[in-house]
This record gives sequence, C-alpha cells and structure tokens, in this order.
Amino acid sequence: MPFFKYVGQSKNQKLIRGWIEAIGPGLAIEKLIAVGLRVLEIKPAGFLFTNLTKGFYRVKDDSIYLMTRAFGTLISSGMPVFEAIRILFENEENDTLKRALMTVLYDIRNGSSISWAMTKHPKIFSPIYLGLIKVGETTGELGLMLQRLSNFLEEDIRIKRMIKAALIYPAFIFLFCLGAAFITFHYVLPALLGSITSVSTSLPLPTRILCFLVNTGHNPYFQLVLISGLISYVVFLKQWLNKPENKLKVDKLKVDLPVIGPLNRKFLSAQFFRSLGLFLTSGFPILKALSLLTDYSENAYFTKFIILPLTEEIKNGGYISTALAKNLDFFQWVPAQMVNAGEEVGEVPFMLTKVAAIYDADIAYSLDMFIVLLEPFLITVMGLVVGFIILAIFMPLYQFILKLA
Repeated sequence: MPFFKYVGQSKNQKLIRGWIEAIGPGLAIEKLIAVGLRVLEIKPAGFLFTNLTKGFYRVKDDSIYLMTRAFGTLISSGMPVFEAIRILFENEENDTLKRALMTVLYDIRNGSSISWAMTKHPKIFSPIYLGLIKVGETTGELGLMLQRLSNFLEEDIRIKRMIKAALIYPAFIFLFCLGAAFITFHYVLPALLGSITSVSTSLPLPTRILCFLVNTGHNPYFQLVLISGLISYVVFLKQWLNKPENKLKVDKLKVDLPVIGPLNRKFLSAQFFRSLGLFLTSGFPILKALSLLTDYSENAYFTKFIILPLTEEIKNGGYISTALAKNLDFFQWVPAQMVNAGEEVGEVPFMLTKVAAIYDADIAYSLDMFIVLLEPFLITVMGLVVGFIILAIFMPLYQFILKLA
C-alpha cells in the first residue's frame, strides 16, 4: 500500500506534517479529515522507498511511555477519548507512532473501541498494554489504568536503562580496542615486520605468528570471505531466528551463560512479577493474566518452561507459590516464600510487586559487581595482547643485536 506525504492544519491552526498509508489520495484525504485536519497538501511519498524502509522504523519505549503518561493525564482531567488521542497525534514527534495514532483516531471515529483500534499495531502496543486499555474501557476507569500502565512502563524503562548503562563501558572498551587493533595491524605492524624480516631469516615463534596474522588480514581472499560472512550473518540470522526451535535454543543460551545468564534470569523474573502484579491489581483473573504474559514475554525459553507450567499448575487447582517452588533453580526460594505469605493473607498482587522490587535491587547490585569484575579482566586481556605484540617485535631485534655483538 503506497504512502502519501501530507501537510494539514489542526483546529488550533497548527501545521501537521507526516506520512499516511492509503490505497489512494482520496482515502488518504478522507482519513485526514476524519481525524480533524484540514488538508493543505498531499502527494505521493515514494512507494518503493517507504516500503523498503518502513520495517526498520520502531517506536522506542520512551515514546510509548510519554504518550501513555500524557494520555492518562488528559483522560483523568475529563477530556473525551477522541479529543485526547487527537491532541497526542498532533504533538507526537515519532512518525511511526504518529501514523498509528492516526489510524486509531480513524477507527474510533468509525465506531471502534480504543483497544480494538490499537490491536492493529501489535509491534507498538503490547498485550499488556491492550489488556489494560480494554479493562479501563470496560470498567470506566481508563484514566486509572493508563496511570498504572505508565508507572509500569516507567519502571521497565528504568531497569532497561540501568542494564544498557552498565554495558556501555565494556562496549566502548571493546570498540576502542578493535579500532586500535585495526590501525596497528593495518598500518603500523606491516612496516615494522617488513623491516624485521629483511634483516633476519630465523624468526622466533611469536614473530612468525604475528606475521601470519598480519598477512592473513591483508589477504584479499580473506577479506572477501570475512565481508561475505558478515553479510550472510546479517541477512540469514533473522530468518534462522524466525524458526521457533532456533529461537528457543538462543533464548535458553541467554539464561545459561556464565555471567550474563544470571542477570538475564533476574531481569525476566522482575518483569514477570511486576507484570503479573499489575494485572492482578487491575482485576484480571490469574489465568487470563498468565495468558497475556505468555504473549508478552520475549524469551521463548522462559515462556515454555516457566510461564506455561505455572499456568498448568494453577489450572489444576494449585497455587502460584507451589508452581514457583517447583522452579527454585530459576526463581530461588525467596519469591516462593513471599508469594505464599501473600496468598495466606490475601495480598498476592502487593507481594508480587514487592518481589519485583527485590529483583530490581538485585539487578542493580549484580550490575555493579559485573563492572567491578569486568574492568580487571579487560585490562588483563589488553595487557596480554600488547605484551604479545611487543614480544613478537623485540625478540628478533634482540637476537639481531646479540649477533652483532
């Protein structure tokens, strides 16, 4: 379906620019008018370019959070839903989210519910998001649900930012070392090794290894194979991961790795308990909540071996704490004991939220320890690489000086 570039004017005389997807310009204009815009200009945006690139655009969690927070504030102030979404649409800066809000507005204008209109955009609005919106519509407490949802998204973003911030340092060191190694092997070492091999025919083993690495790196056939391998990796990895059995293997590896694995398990656990607590607080039946969490979880291993067995346990009349106790290798005993205490006093949602908070604190501590342990490891690796290069260069020079003496 082609895209059209438009310029419209809102009710408050604000100019709105963007892209709209429609069968033809007539339908595009109809959609723009339906969402309250006066169309000033509309023209094709380039069918081939937009269809090639639109799959690469994604809506960041921050944009969804800010939109949800503003949406909840507007609804809580008594503003009608259509008018609130129209204001969000007019002020949204992310083009992908802006187009989604336009479609939602158009569907609501034609009699659709908010939740049904948002289901057309599963890559933007998660099952948790849609579930809470639907509850808010049904109970007439949409503002309250949006506030809970924005709080949930805020906490989720905070944890993800904490993890990303902790990984920035090792990523920077890795890229810096990679760049330094490229410059050294591509520009510095060839000249040095050329001078060394010209004055010495009997080279020590470290020097021969270094010569082999440098010559291999400059070999055009090796470079061709390397570039082809990278392209193949980028092109075929996504297709390989689309197969459920392959994604399951990768997701299992994510929780089994020596250092990253425990951190991943804690993050998945915190997200699970926080989401389940949010659902139960909002009045969801436990089985419905677990069903939505099955669709929400991005880790196939966690879904198959944790959420689904827990669901079966509850279907058979068991308790959440009983199911957690059967997975102590993943959750440990503290969550099971806390949830069991919550079940006894009728405060399961509150206790699930407390468990999530404990995991959040544990994640922060684990990240600090990860950085503390990573720094000496990186220094050691860099020292070994630099020491090997120095040894490979100076050993033949030392032998040559001894011969002259």
